[in-house]
Amino acid sequence: MLPQRLGEVRVLSKSTCATPLAALREGDKPTVPSFYLRSDVECLSLSAECGIVGDQRAVPSHQTRQRDILFADPVLLREVGSIHTNKSLQSGTQDKPCNIGQNVTLAEGDVPVSTWCVGDMIEIGSPDNAALVRITSTRRPCPKNNNVHGEGTGAHMDKRGLGGIFGTVVRDGTIRPGDAVMLVERLQSQWTCAQVHISLYGPAAQSTTPQELQEIVALEYLEGPRYKSVAQKRLKELEALAASSRWQWEAFALLAVSLVAMQVFRRWNVGAR
Repeated sequence: MLPQRLGEVRVLSKSTCATPLAALREGDKPTVPSFYLRSDVECLSLSAECGIVGDQRAVPSHQTRQRDILFADPVLLREVGSIHTNKSLQSGTQDKPCNIGQNVTLAEGDVPVSTWCVGDMIEIGSPDNAALVRITSTRRPCPKNNNVHGEGTGAHMDKRGLGGIFGTVVRDGTIRPGDAVMLVERLQSQWTCAQVHISLYGPAAQSTTPQELQEIVALEYLEGPRYKSVAQKRLKELEALAASSRWQWEAFALLAVSLVAMQVFRRWNVGAR
């Protein structure tokens, strides 16, 4: 069935200068300059060695090359912009409703990035110079989301996995608005990046089963610090809890057997007299 067209590039952005982010509370000083907000550009040069060429938000991002490039789509961006504390839709455009730090904004009506799976291989660009990107994870919101969009926005995004989708560049290429975004390899279809995020950070995260955590840990190419490592830690905690419960049950069973044995012995001893 592959390759499959997922959509096309509508807007490209990268970090060109640091911007002081707004203070969370009125009267506070602006926060330190940040490269959170990206400026729109005519093209992006992608490099398997360093990610986005010339991007001032230098890689590795947060100590990992699994976060080279961030994808979003208009539906996701409007959902972020519609959070009641968020005013960024007022300054957005139809093609780029709001800015969550994404590098690639897809076109209206494209396959939502929330359906992209961990490990997907995406090809972007003209056939003679197309880049390849391996999809790794959702982006976890940070306090800067609140500085940019309003207090409470980050928590809302975190619950629903609305941070956009990260990938790592595995083949050089140049991408421009209008370029096709193609799915050329899908290693598994059970776990989208958004599903992994919600299973670890969503409202029902505590009910994620050990089997599901094992499946998440086994996902090849899943981003490490915020996802795979978190799943591994939680799995170990559940296994330790299960072992503790099993030990307590075994101790209770042994005590019960001992009590029964004592009763039998006493009755036998009385009968023997």
